Amino acid sequence: MLFNFVGVIAKNATFEPVLLLLLLLLLLLLLKQILLLLLLLLLLLLLLLLLLQKQLLLLLLLLLLLLLLLLTITKAHMVLLVRSAHRLRRRVYTNKGPYFTIHIDGYVTLTTFGIVKHGAVDGFSRCMLWLEACYSNNDHRIIAGIFVNFVKRIGRVPRLVRDDAGTENV
Repeated sequence: MLFNFVGVIAKNATFEPVLLLLLLLLLLLLLKQILLLLLLLLLLLLLLLLLLQKQLLLLLLLLLLLLLLLLTITKAHMVLLVRSAHRLRRRVYTNKGPYFTIHIDGYVTLTTFGIVKHGAVDGFSRCMLWLEACYSNNDHRIIAGIFVNFVKRIGRVPRLVRDDAGTENV
């Protein structure tokens, strides 16, 4: 139905750029429901511009479109927009290949039994590189020994080693 409307207007070919913008906004509305509020703001700006230029026909068209948009915005849309505003923005993680970056960490869940786990994960493939049980992960010689054994096993040194901000890997 909308595409027929666009086709009829395109045949006349005597419309202004504002009308083209309105049609573009309508198509965006059909493609993505999330853009409703942005579309609403743009329409309000266009309303102000048209009021200043005193173009009544376009103003009436825009008011009808604005009413239609206001009727289609539901409570679910508002909840979705509020939730997405407070969502954490994740960083893009890039890695150049296997063993380029490894991530190491110590786990102290079994310290009451005198056991501490220490592990590493490859940043590219997410494969577990080692998981060792030690008596302490605060002793840097133990962690260094595990790392040296790993380097001997794979025959190369990782370019980047990442760990958390704790003190066990110092």
